[in-house]
Amino acid sequence: MGDESIIQATEKQWLIEVLANKQPKWPMSCDGDNAVHIAVQNGVGALVFQTISEQKLDCPQDVKAELKKAYFTNLMRNANIEQVWKELNVKMGQLQFSYIPLKGIYLSQYIYADSTLRAMSDIDVLMKPQEADELYLQLLEKGAVSAEPGYQPYSSTTDHHLPGLTYKGVYIELHRGLFPDDANYNLPVDLIWQQAIRHKHTLGIHPHLNLIYLCLHLYYTVKRGGLRIGWLYDFIVYSQSDEFGQCEGDFMQQLHELNCAEPVLGLLYATEELFAHHFDFIEHGIEGKTIRSVKKRVIYFLNHQGEGGTDYSYEIALERLKNTKGLAAKLAFVKQRIIKRDNNSQSTLKRLGTLSIRMLGMLRQKMISFFRF
Repeated sequence: MGDESIIQATEKQWLIEVLANKQPKWPMSCDGDNAVHIAVQNGVGALVFQTISEQKLDCPQDVKAELKKAYFTNLMRNANIEQVWKELNVKMGQLQFSYIPLKGIYLSQYIYADSTLRAMSDIDVLMKPQEADELYLQLLEKGAVSAEPGYQPYSSTTDHHLPGLTYKGVYIELHRGLFPDDANYNLPVDLIWQQAIRHKHTLGIHPHLNLIYLCLHLYYTVKRGGLRIGWLYDFIVYSQSDEFGQCEGDFMQQLHELNCAEPVLGLLYATEELFAHHFDFIEHGIEGKTIRSVKKRVIYFLNHQGEGGTDYSYEIALERLKNTKGLAAKLAFVKQRIIKRDNNSQSTLKRLGTLSIRMLGMLRQKMISFFRF
């Protein structure tokens, strides 16, 4: 999967080989500006700069200079997010709330050797439901702006996280769960709290569960059509951490017990082939429709889609609608996505129009995807 005939862009192939420690020569056909753009877009600009600097890899000086700028841009952005995270830690500690940092903020602060190397855009934190609502209100009082100003705390219609908050320029999501209850693949939130570990002055998800969570989160991102090289590389960095290496138990047994082996293995297999890496804690040679589909999607989206692609988001909506029990609940699901809390008829008509366009796009994509994935 890692050869040049599969990864179409020379610049992207060079970035992958740098991260895979293949010590590549700078390709003559490589466009320096595009290589920097792709590195930043894929969340690995700072990481690539550090790697070529430490290993003294072949790289034009102007490209290295631009990657250095990307490193310091990442440093400044992460510093602002870290400051807000520290403030949240203090606030949640004072309130004696239970919380677990998720995804980027956890990897950046507690796993990557240099927090600058892991690009972040927001803060995700898992909390107990009522405590999440209390913190949400307190942040609003401190000047945070909600993505849904009309949201009422303790609402039973709220999804697995509360409406996003922007506080001091940083976007924050307070999670009640890890995935929507009606998703095909999920992790029981009770299990997450029961098996939480103490790591560097904070609670963390049990390492095996955490890698499964990172994989499932990326699985649903890929299902929507978005992908970053950095998100795949996270699996390697996390699996090589002391936290994961010292974890007891059987990863594959946990994976099968949670009934999510295929999407997780599909992503881990794809990562192995892409970076010429080997995960020694998983079984190899397992086949399955979802595994094949995931690997095909990873390559397709690496070549054709950007980080925030949502062209295929209808698949997740249909999956959740299918899993919703009862006709009344299905109608409520559809209504919730059309009629928002603003009760604005013009906004509702606009959303209906958008939905109609997406439905047509869905039919087109479905016909194409039947042969593609």
